[in-house]
Amino acid sequence: MDIVNFFIKDNNILFLFIAIISAIMLLMPYLRKNINGIELNEAINLVNKNEAILADIRTPNEFKEKHIPQSYNTNSDDLKSNNKFTNKPVILICKDGTDSSKLASEIKNHSTGNVLFLIGGMNEWISNELPIIKK
Repeated sequence: MDIVNFFIKDNNILFLFIAIISAIMLLMPYLRKNINGIELNEAINLVNKNEAILADIRTPNEFKEKHIPQSYNTNSDDLKSNNKFTNKPVILICKDGTDSSKLASEIKNHSTGNVLFLIGGMNEWISNELPIIKK
């Protein structure tokens, strides 16, 4: 009962509101990643079985510096307008998973293709010391 009385007081309603908003903001990345995100090990398994395509959406210069073997460089406009990848899932890769997450959601809203993003992006790939092709 003490907790209920604490939050009913006028001065503490603002505290409750801030606590709820903070909790929602903390949970958003976890909720978002489950929609279109794919973990590193799962992505590797799909690519190794030739069941997925790796599409690197970083800039051409970033791609030339270092990229994942079997990946190809593309941009968001090409992916949005091109529907040729509907037979296999496309796994989007960016630096840290942020841009690819947004693009995957955007494409999913306007297409029937299976578009995913690599959670953690290139940073995750490199931190796990997986092979990359360097310039």
